Amino acid sequence: MKTNTKEKQIAQGAKRIRKTGIDIIGHAPWGTHFCQFYQTKEDLIDILIPYFKAGLENNEFCMWVTSEPLSEEEAKKEMRKAVPNFDQHLRSGQIEIVPHTEWYLKDGAFDLQRVLNTWIDKLGFALTKGYDGIRVTGNTAWLEKRDWKNFTDYEEQIDSVIGKYRMMSICSYSLDKCGASELIDVVKNHQFALIRREGEWEVIESSERKRAEEALRESDDRFRQFFESEPEYCYMISPDGIILDVNNAALKVLGYKKNELVGKQLETIYAPESLPKMKQLFQKWKATGELKDEEMVIITNKGDRLTVLLSAGVVKDKDGKTLYSVSVQKDITERKRSEEEIRKKNEELEAFVYMVSHDLKNPVVSIQGFCSSILKNQRDELNEKTLFYLQRVQANASLMSSLLEDLLALSRIGRIEDKKTEISAQGVIKSVWAGVSTSLATQDVEFVCPENLPQVLYSEKRLYQIFSNLLSNALKFRDEDRKTKVEIGHQEDKDNYTFFVRDNGIGIEQKYHNKIFESFSQLKDTKSEGTGMGLAIVKKIVEANQGKVWVESQKGTGSTFYFTIPKK
Repeated sequence: MKTNTKEKQIAQGAKRIRKTGIDIIGHAPWGTHFCQFYQTKEDLIDILIPYFKAGLENNEFCMWVTSEPLSEEEAKKEMRKAVPNFDQHLRSGQIEIVPHTEWYLKDGAFDLQRVLNTWIDKLGFALTKGYDGIRVTGNTAWLEKRDWKNFTDYEEQIDSVIGKYRMMSICSYSLDKCGASELIDVVKNHQFALIRREGEWEVIESSERKRAEEALRESDDRFRQFFESEPEYCYMISPDGIILDVNNAALKVLGYKKNELVGKQLETIYAPESLPKMKQLFQKWKATGELKDEEMVIITNKGDRLTVLLSAGVVKDKDGKTLYSVSVQKDITERKRSEEEIRKKNEELEAFVYMVSHDLKNPVVSIQGFCSSILKNQRDELNEKTLFYLQRVQANASLMSSLLEDLLALSRIGRIEDKKTEISAQGVIKSVWAGVSTSLATQDVEFVCPENLPQVLYSEKRLYQIFSNLLSNALKFRDEDRKTKVEIGHQEDKDNYTFFVRDNGIGIEQKYHNKIFESFSQLKDTKSEGTGMGLAIVKKIVEANQGKVWVESQKGTGSTFYFTIPKK
């Protein structure tokens, strides 16, 4: 029988709720951070022994940092009384008991950042070993007045981030060393405090903090619901690249169990060729706090390769310190395969077109040559009908030659990388116009080309082809009832230059605006004798250079062709 959604949510919630072993508290979720005020050694034993006993029984890694009045050896002795197989847990490394001098005061001084990083390292170690999480305690009896400010800052940071980790922590404070201001500092930096009054333990919690925590918990629950139900692959990543959590969608496709990924380095799931890029992106994320649609390759547990688009953002505490990142991967594997198949097919088609065009060119040239020879040497021997047919053969051979030239030009675009240089758009346009306008009388056309056209990074040959086709069309489809006007211009934004060629010719109906950019496309109601390839060539050149091309036109009102050139 399949588990329904509600049962799954209950099961997932149960994994977050842990038995504390402390009767007055009962169960608590991961991320619980509280303190104990004590006066005697017995107070410490009364709370910490059942606390760690429950942790050992529930597959948690336990870390106990001791200080007077309860030494390291005394702590082990008390644990042996409560847990019969305690030495086995000690040998396996499930619990470590160390004095404060080897933890808080390593190298003789308290270093806030070092201690914080060491806790995170311990958590990563625990999760890697297959433990559900980490349960810790530290006694602060060693604190001197000079260390108090640094330590309260440390406690504040622990309190702000612990809720996002599989960690539970008790901090022990001696009542004899705490004045009124110290008590306020301690309670403020913990979710609640335990204190013995008249022989009974009581829980102290401020109502303001309780309200804030309830609001935070509600927000966290909403986030968890989104995180787990999101169909994209989601991860929570620590600032040092450790996977803190993985959602169900990612686990399903990767083929891992959650405890097989949590605690591992993020690079675990990436393909070898993506690792250098992943490391660069991680540094970019740490610097900017954001990643957007970065293409990466991940590998499943079975070795399957998936292409994903990676995006990430950060979650910060109230002081702006990064707690963790939420990384989202969108699977584009099938889309990528389809695109690669279409690239492959296009390449095969273009290679075929190139081969056919090249091979057909020689016999067409021969036909043209034979026709020219006959017309030159035997013209007087031909009757009118034969002469007419021969001239038609020659005209069609010439058209075939032009068509083959256009096919070859089209097949070469994108197959061979063009050399780009800084060129003058105005210089290219003047050169083109000098060629295409030779058959026109000067008074037949008004040509407008401004002096402020920009320099662009482009292939001069390709830019010449673009303007040659656009300007030829402007003259080819002019309106015989009015003087022809052709205008060049440009606009620009931060990313692109947008050039336009505007004419006052016969115009194009809107239903043909896309069709005219297709190969062999000619409008039926025009008298053009071209091959129908000019605008297809323009489109392919522009798009091969990451640009766009389009037309604005209406029948009878002229046309304006636009195309973009990226600035970078």
